[in-house]
Amino acid sequence: MILFSPIVRPLVESSGTGTGQSVLDVGCGTRHLLFPVTEAVEPSGEVIGFDLAEEMAEYVEGDARERGLGQMATHVMNGQKPDYPAARFDAIVAGFSVFIWTHGSSELRPYRALLRPCGVFSASTPSFFPTTTGKWGFLPETVHDLLLPHLTQPKERDACDCPFATTTGW
Repeated sequence: MILFSPIVRPLVESSGTGTGQSVLDVGCGTRHLLFPVTEAVEPSGEVIGFDLAEEMAEYVEGDARERGLGQMATHVMNGQKPDYPAARFDAIVAGFSVFIWTHGSSELRPYRALLRPCGVFSASTPSFFPTTTGKWGFLPETVHDLLLPHLTQPKERDACDCPFATTTGW
């Protein structure tokens, strides 16, 4: 949990998650991001977290029941093949999960269809810059090239012009 603490609040804030929204947490793991997002949507919202590991999803589901978080659910699913209806979510968050299985921008495209108009995809990834290329040595170059320009140039949220909004092309 300590590893994720510095990125949780900024990631929730960058996603614009708020009261009454429907949010998907990609690779929810042990809930480091899932519970703060659930708190942000309040009881009138809905949060779905999924993880590839069945044990993780069961652990988080049990913890959510103990906390009385009825607006939160978990599923077991492969991040490369999200199985939800189109335009289902206001926001999609991914805390240190996307870089594990993403081998190119085409693998992120299915998430665009899951977002409602002006929906936001907000992800965190490690930042390891090797001196020879100036790119994340940890990630495939296509992921670096897709994300870095948008992570270093803040956008106005109200304009619905962020690169992961459903009104712009991928």
